[in-house]
Amino acid sequence: MTGNRPNPLLLLSDQHCRDALGCSGNAVVRTPGMDSLAAEGMRFTSAFTPTSLCSPARASLLTGLYAHNHGLLTNMGNFNGVFNRQLLEQVAYTQLLNQAGYAVHHIGKWPPADSRQPRSLGLPGLRGQ
Repeated sequence: MTGNRPNPLLLLSDQHCRDALGCSGNAVVRTPGMDSLAAEGMRFTSAFTPTSLCSPARASLLTGLYAHNHGLLTNMGNFNGVFNRQLLEQVAYTQLLNQAGYAVHHIGKWPPADSRQPRSLGLPGLRGQ
């Protein structure tokens, strides 16, 4: 983006303790890239997850809904077709960013088996596992 609009970058990691970064006070681990992003941007230091499973938590992050409302309750991909029937019917923040003129991309994990589904959530490309 150009101009005065913010340029959001959302990084999520699996199996990552909150204190495993230099910017979080870890004196042993060296994370200069992450430390620089944290110094220049915004860090969530008191965030909580709505569910302990990663796929439902990511779906909650995308939609702003609790897992029992968006329907993705397990890490098993498209459990009973819920991903297609329920989750993709929700408005995702990535769609709102696209509508506002942002170029939105996804790199990394995409739990469902069908790689076409990110486009339904405003994510034009898919790379990673």
